[in-house]
Amino acid sequence: DVERSRGLGDVYKRQIRQAAVQRYLPDPLRARINAYESMLITAASAVLSLAVGAFGEVMDYRLCVSLCAALTLLFCWLSVFRRRGAVREVLRGKEAA
Repeated sequence: DVERSRGLGDVYKRQIRQAAVQRYLPDPLRARINAYESMLITAASAVLSLAVGAFGEVMDYRLCVSLCAALTLLFCWLSVFRRRGAVREVLRGKEAA
């Protein structure tokens, strides 16, 4: 049940992000930006999966998961919450100057 609800939350977050990108970008750039974003997400997932697996081999599993969760929260704070004004503009659909 936990895995299913986490997966569903990921789907909702992705849909919200995609809707914001589709609304904010001009038509000629949408396909390029979406392809670039997908490529970056796939590459980051592959690299980080290997890194977390390597960490899991040398340290306690619970410590590894806790450190990765803390790093994820820190990254979210640095990338989204710190620039919440810019994120708010994208979600509202204001055009860039």
